[in-house]
Amino acid sequence: MFDVYLFDVRAGSLVPRGRGVRFTYTQEALEDDGLPALSVSLPKRPEPYPDSRSGPFFRNLLPEQAYRRLVAAAVGTAPDNSIALLGAIGGECPGAVSIWPAGSPPPRNCQ
Repeated sequence: MFDVYLFDVRAGSLVPRGRGVRFTYTQEALEDDGLPALSVSLPKRPEPYPDSRSGPFFRNLLPEQAYRRLVAAAVGTAPDNSIALLGAIGGECPGAVSIWPAGSPPPRNCQ
């Protein structure tokens, strides 16, 4: 399981489900009117998002093609293993979203 941060706020949890993921916003994120949704495709709501809705968003945070193969080789996984890749490099995602192991907040210099 992974914690998903938007800026420096823990916005939700990402749970592996087979070859996909399920994303759920935290109660704090739902109550924070100043915190935007992660994406237009993932508006804030208390119900979990299945992989069919959340998976494309999170997989698109990963590098593509040759870069994905290089990262996969470096971390010892298959290029199509998005869960392992997100776990390995999710803290280095481009933009305001970062993914960290559950219960492990981002390092202070990343916030």
